[in-house]
Amino acid sequence: MLYDVTRKPDREVLPDDLLKSEYLKKAVKEINPVSFEKMCRTLDLALDNQKPSASSNLIWTRFGALVGHSSGEPCRDINHLWEKGIDAFGESKVLMKFMGTLLMWRISLRKETWLVYRQETNNVDPDTGKTIFVCNYWIDDSFTPVEDVEAPTLENLMAKFNKKK
Repeated sequence: MLYDVTRKPDREVLPDDLLKSEYLKKAVKEINPVSFEKMCRTLDLALDNQKPSASSNLIWTRFGALVGHSSGEPCRDINHLWEKGIDAFGESKVLMKFMGTLLMWRISLRKETWLVYRQETNNVDPDTGKTIFVCNYWIDDSFTPVEDVEAPTLENLMAKFNKKK
């Protein structure tokens, strides 16, 4: 289970919604099914191998930490993941969007409660001019989503400030 806690109210990220994304649709169509399954297993194993650090019980990760150069996963599996992604999407920002969506999908299928927070970077996409965001993921099985709170009306706000003491 995965919740996006970037904005309130918290929103559950549903696996079926991610499967409908243009990136996963294209991957399923263009990547050999056996290779795609191996890509999924590689990410699942990397997620299974996440452990609390020496200084914190928090399990936290980003895509680069899981399958980047410093990953603790076998090189052949990481290389396969990247090679198949590049075959389908080329070496482009679309590849990175696919990889991020693939990771988000695999996390959304897990039994633990994962949270994602989208954080601004200091980088700007040269094509769109928009700020680039990265996703931070962590496990919090005690998490309770914040429900949608009704926005205050002008009358409610005025009543609060006009109360006589």
